[in-house]
Amino acid sequence: MQEQYLRKLCLPEADQVLVPVDAGTGELSAYPLLSWFGLHRGDRLAITGAGAAPSHFITQRGPYQDGETPIDMRFDGRTLQVVIGARLTSRADYWDRRNKLLDLLRPNRAFSETANEPQPCVYRRWLTGGKLMRGSDLRTEAGTAYVYSDSAGFVHHGVQAGAPLFITSGSNHGQYTVLEVVNDYTLRLDADMGFDQTTGWFITRRAWMIRDLYVVAESGPAFDESNEGSPYHPVGHRDVIQFVAHDPMWYGPLQKEDWGLLEAAANYGDLVFDGEGAWMGAREGVGRWLFLPSSVAGMSGSTNLVYWGTVPAKPTIYITGPATNPSIRNATVDKEIVFDYTVSAGEEVTVDTLDLLVYNNFGENLLHYVSGNLATFGLFPPPDAPNRINDVSVSFSGGSAGGSEVRIEWRNRYNGI
Repeated sequence: MQEQYLRKLCLPEADQVLVPVDAGTGELSAYPLLSWFGLHRGDRLAITGAGAAPSHFITQRGPYQDGETPIDMRFDGRTLQVVIGARLTSRADYWDRRNKLLDLLRPNRAFSETANEPQPCVYRRWLTGGKLMRGSDLRTEAGTAYVYSDSAGFVHHGVQAGAPLFITSGSNHGQYTVLEVVNDYTLRLDADMGFDQTTGWFITRRAWMIRDLYVVAESGPAFDESNEGSPYHPVGHRDVIQFVAHDPMWYGPLQKEDWGLLEAAANYGDLVFDGEGAWMGAREGVGRWLFLPSSVAGMSGSTNLVYWGTVPAKPTIYITGPATNPSIRNATVDKEIVFDYTVSAGEEVTVDTLDLLVYNNFGENLLHYVSGNLATFGLFPPPDAPNRINDVSVSFSGGSAGGSEVRIEWRNRYNGI
């Protein structure tokens, strides 16, 4: 009850540290600071380093130039410092708490001998909820339960499945329940819409929202048992735990958008998603068929992906075959990834733009089939993407109805909270 109350107030004590459980599986176990650090009996806690990420400028200077010319900037890793304090009831409790902390933060959780790569902890900060959200740009389509709003930031602001959504204008007026939050601009409701609408007014409510920072424990707890080192000695402790985040960005929950072909498509040739819609057949001339937006999974008649992070997202792209020479392009920033490769039926290709990897489900490295810069591809915030809209298009040839699919997944990235 106390933890729930603190989380509603959005106090640091409601934060969590997620610790790796099994090497290489990605499984994490969450420990609220309230229980982990024993925050009771007037104990205090301080956190520093959660704001703006450290950065540096890349500059150049001519032989007779005064000063420097900035040409770019980069973010650096950050240090997150947590000060903990616990007044315990006995020395036995003190030793139990000490053993628990040292066990949870032991180095081999992150740097296991059996894991293929380091597996960091997650420092999870909870942001407050409860605020009513209003908007006037809700788009609906008759016969589908998906609704869209570019201005809402559903994931960014913490709307969750089970929340009520009130459509307060137009023919779809009424109360609905959110069944799924697909991404920042897409909700799936508990009933199909009866009418097309482009400027619907709506009301919903924010819930608690998370921001995740991937960290490894660099130092602490030291358990200094002198009176000067800990005012809680001998039946308590005060310590500083220092985490390092080599990736300094905070991450929001996972989001997705996908494009696919239904079994109902009797003919197929080149599949092209562009700013004009979803097209099947030859791109020009005879044999061009228009598919309605409802025939394309996850589409609303547009390829605009609305991004609410504060630094570019590094998405992961999944391509399910058959698909010949697939490509994905963000026209807003003129970035493109192009394959000179045929993805076979039953094959799934993964493009990881964060770790700069391209491989299939058979373990084969496909990076040499790709042109375009993986490091610069992404979803962008303003001013690179005006109004947060990224015009993303996907194309490939030789698709198969019911089999071919392209899916993009991302998490909003924030340079600070």
